Amino acid sequence: MSYQQLTEGKRYQISTLLELGISISEIALKVKCHGATVYRELKRNRIHNQYCPKHAHASSVSRRKTAHKYRIPVERIEFVRLLISIDWSPEQIASVLTKAGASICQEWIYRYIAQDKRQGGKLYHHLRQGHKRYRKGLKEKALTIKNAVSIDERPSIVDNRERFGDWEIDTVLGKHDTGAIVTLGYALNPDGSMHPILVERLETTLAMAKANPDALIVLTGGVPMNHKTEGKLMADWLIEKGINKNRIIEENYATSTVDNALFSSYALARHHIKHATIISSASHVRRGQTLFEIASWQTGPQNITFDTVSYPDKPLKELATPNDGELLGIYRDALRTYGMWSYRSYPLESR
Repeated sequence: MSYQQLTEGKRYQISTLLELGISISEIALKVKCHGATVYRELKRNRIHNQYCPKHAHASSVSRRKTAHKYRIPVERIEFVRLLISIDWSPEQIASVLTKAGASICQEWIYRYIAQDKRQGGKLYHHLRQGHKRYRKGLKEKALTIKNAVSIDERPSIVDNRERFGDWEIDTVLGKHDTGAIVTLGYALNPDGSMHPILVERLETTLAMAKANPDALIVLTGGVPMNHKTEGKLMADWLIEKGINKNRIIEENYATSTVDNALFSSYALARHHIKHATIISSASHVRRGQTLFEIASWQTGPQNITFDTVSYPDKPLKELATPNDGELLGIYRDALRTYGMWSYRSYPLESR
């Protein structure tokens, strides 16, 4: 029997069955839980050999609220306070931190600001709506697609992946010239040749460019090596593989991921791009997408959306959860992209 937490109703059932003198094994069967669950419940919540379901449930709720997995680390709270103080909205904070692997919800941030106000704090002054109470309104239902066909009824030819649209990558950018591919550079070898990691990114770019023949291609990277830059070498490589040079925008000035995001966003805004797919290594895309979203708040285009395509440059187990070093890099570069180039706030320290 799978483990289930006891509800308040089940606790009252346990109390009643105990008073009737029923054995714990029979109680477990009637309550539909494991016998060990009942034993643990009684061991935790009996007082002077008496079991009170009301007290037991209140204690359980209290323990759950203070459990480690439900607590937000102090360092993350301090970072949230910092972002609020520079006028980030709770929605922006929640979106960026969640994508960075430090999950937090906007409702919690609003509650934290309200609590800060009750305690005499001034964080609410940074809210854009003057801390008006959020009210849930009626939401329109999404339109039902007429004559929609279930995915279970798709033709078998789709499994062959031979036609345009059979691969998800074919349509990830959308239609009608609204999409762009943004490929992030990688440090060149000392002789000015491309590192194998950069070539892997270009292979992915080539596949997407062929699947999306109308998509703009932004190649960003400007760290010179032997009088060559990543942007120029990437463009030459794609043109040699048959990509029309008129689709390509070379960005040969960026020397960091922050520059990649800021400089590329100007190009995306200029061409009124509505959706862009960022191509990089798997260990890099979390930071890349976070910075591009922040950069677009300042340069546009308005309401642009981003997603990522990558290849695993590390074991998937290592990539699943960002480590402290990666989170620190994301936090630091997020602030730099936003315009704070010099700051010092625990646990972040810029040298």
